[in-house]
Amino acid sequence: MAQTTPARLQQVNTQDQRLVIHNLVKRDPLAGLAEDVRKGLTAHPKRFLPKYFYDELGSQLFEAICLLPEYYLTRAENEILQHYSDEIASSVEGRKTLVEMGSGSASKTRLVIEALLREQNELVFMPVDISATALESSSRILLQSYPLLRIEAYAADYFAGLAELGKKQRGRTLALFLGSNISNFDPAEAIRFLKAMRSVLEKGDALLLGADLKKDRRILEAAYNDALGVTSAFNLNVLARINRELGGNFELRAFKHHA
Repeated sequence: MAQTTPARLQQVNTQDQRLVIHNLVKRDPLAGLAEDVRKGLTAHPKRFLPKYFYDELGSQLFEAICLLPEYYLTRAENEILQHYSDEIASSVEGRKTLVEMGSGSASKTRLVIEALLREQNELVFMPVDISATALESSSRILLQSYPLLRIEAYAADYFAGLAELGKKQRGRTLALFLGSNISNFDPAEAIRFLKAMRSVLEKGDALLLGADLKKDRRILEAAYNDALGVTSAFNLNVLARINRELGGNFELRAFKHHA
């Protein structure tokens, strides 16, 4: 069973020597959630930071969203990676480390991992994801598939993860930020994130950024108002999380999802 040490940078001990997971958490993680919820509910307009949607249930719901027929983003990125993963891998010269921000299940990442392993005899993968549960699960699955893969993972938000990655000697780096996750930021936050990413990458490294293009309104509304209501459940789960973890009293039936 995984264990942690009582420090801000916690290392999860695993039986597989090819896997190290660093859990970057505050000593009282609920304090950060409570403060961010307070700020979000008193803001105009009200908002929640996207990272709080991805607790264990939220991460599972998002993976379900990616499988929906209406949700075209995952299929589009998979198609691009199927056709161009070798070209993407060769865009960085020499022996490479793979970094991914918001890795989730890492299902699309497999295509890049396989392309890199066609070039080199082993690979270090450094995923960053806010959900420690999703991170450990996806890492173990990847290690079962790829004997030549080693994983040093970070359970953290983007900025804390980048701060730790910046301390590591990685050699040449190919970084991934897929799923149009850049759209979760407002413009100022997006600039801050890209500057933080730029400070970690060096000359000769590369960033593959996945972003959506302009779409017909009907396509967008279908993608984010899916017929099964999975996206609705995903968004309402953040209110349920506040109820569960902070003792909130949101009546979920009083809220309706609309995108």
